[in-house]
Amino acid sequence: MIISGKNSVTEAIRADSNIERIVIDKAKSKVYSALIAEAAQKGIKVSFAEAIVLDKQSGDKNNKGIIAKLASLYILTSLTK
Repeated sequence: MIISGKNSVTEAIRADSNIERIVIDKAKSKVYSALIAEAAQKGIKVSFAEAIVLDKQSGDKNNKGIIAKLASLYILTSLTK
């Protein structure tokens, strides 16, 4: 799953969501410097890409130059009788 936009990504970081990686538009790296530091403190990988890559990955041109890729969760349940 991918979430996009500054507010959504910020809230996901602060909520300790299962974020695999954050991808930031290379041209906006200074704008997100505080968010990058916060992600690093929590051990979240951060990478940089061109805006067109973020647009393709998010499927949305209104991603504000930042997306977060959430790790897939597999929930296993066992049924006992």
